[in-house]
Parts: sequence; structure tokens; C-alpha cells
Amino acid sequence: MLPDARLHSSFLPPALLLAAAAAHAQAPPAPLVLIGADIGEACYDEAPAELSGPRSWVGLYLGVDGSRLAAATVRFVPEADGAFTVFTLTADPPGPHLLFSGVEAVSPGPAETVVAWPVGLTETGASIDLPLGRNEYRVHLESSDPYLCDAAVWLELGGRAQRLYGPEEATSSCDEPHFDVSWAGDLDRDGRLDLVVSFSSKYSHHPRLLLLSSAAGPDQLVGPAALFERFAG
Repeated sequence: MLPDARLHSSFLPPALLLAAAAAHAQAPPAPLVLIGADIGEACYDEAPAELSGPRSWVGLYLGVDGSRLAAATVRFVPEADGAFTVFTLTADPPGPHLLFSGVEAVSPGPAETVVAWPVGLTETGASIDLPLGRNEYRVHLESSDPYLCDAAVWLELGGRAQRLYGPEEATSSCDEPHFDVSWAGDLDRDGRLDLVVSFSSKYSHHPRLLLLSSAAGPDQLVGPAALFERFAG
């Protein structure tokens, strides 16, 4: 029986092998979003692999004149902590409120902030009103469980509604779940709401998720554009 050439790279012409290797080497890194709790703290035991290597970054900076997005340089600085070494993530220019990497729709220029600091949805019926331009958005939580183990989080605009999180998306058993809107505003400059959220069924799991209006699918208000997962007590 002849060997199956599909399973053996030795059967591929050298030109195809080189092209495949080049395509693999040039694969873009996964898009990332970091919030303030990820920046400027000596809270990393090591530089996370997904944050290391050549990456371009854009920071969101808040000022008295409003919000702006600007190119940023990010690096990890080692610091001695007794017998251990910890790492602090620093950025230049300093003081970004959020950091993005690999998100094409988020580029240097003006931005608009509606909610700057994390707001938690801590009980059933809890909601956050998010006015942007002429639009009145609302995020709210529904649950039949006092511990929020079956919680669902919805984004609404007028008569439209999109579920952002449901219990089937839980990655672990229910243990002090948390549902936070970390930031809200307009990053991609289309006049529609964008969000950075962290929804999790586990107290120590903090998935930073960027939801952009420009990434929305049919019948959606927002769509996922970047993710960074932190695990902390």
C-alpha cells in the first residue's frame, strides 16, 4: 500500500514546505486587551507568554480633555521580592487606562469613555445605563439563583437585546461568580457602544473581554474582538 502523502511533509515540494513554514511564522498573535489591574503592578510571577514577543500596542489614555488612543511600548520589568523575582508590566507613555494589541479596529486617535472604572452586577435585576450619543444602552443581569450561578447578562438598545453571557459559558463550577463591566464607550469611532467586560463563574478567573460594535455579527450589538485571561485570588 502506498503511504498517504497527505500525512507526510516529505511528499511536499520544497517550495510548498517553505511557504507553509513562512505562513506559520507570520501568523498574527491573538488579539489582547488589558485593564488597569493588569498594568503597573508587580503581580506576575513570570512574563506571560501571550504578552511577550514582538507586539504592537495601543493604549487608552484618559485626560481632562477626554479620551485618546495612542501607540504604546510595553515591557516587563523584573523586581526582587525576597527570594523571588516578580514582574511589573510597564507602558510608555505611562498611565494607560487600557491596553490593546492586535485589534485592527482600535487605532490611535480620539475615543469616548462612558464608564471608566469597573462596575459590578452583583444581584439579579442589577443594571447599568450607558448613554452614548443619542443611544441609550443598558446592561443588566438576570438570575433565579441568589448566588448568581445561573446568571445571564444582556445588552439592550431600544427593542434589541443580545445576551453577552449565560450559564452554559461557565468554564468551572460556580464559586463566587462575578460580572463586571470594566469599561464602556466608543473605541472604533463608529458612534456605537464598545465594552470591556469580565464575566466568570469563578472568583479567581478574570477574563478581560473586548466587545466591539464593529465586530458584531447579524442581529448583534457587539462582537468579541480580544481576550486576556487572568487567574488571581
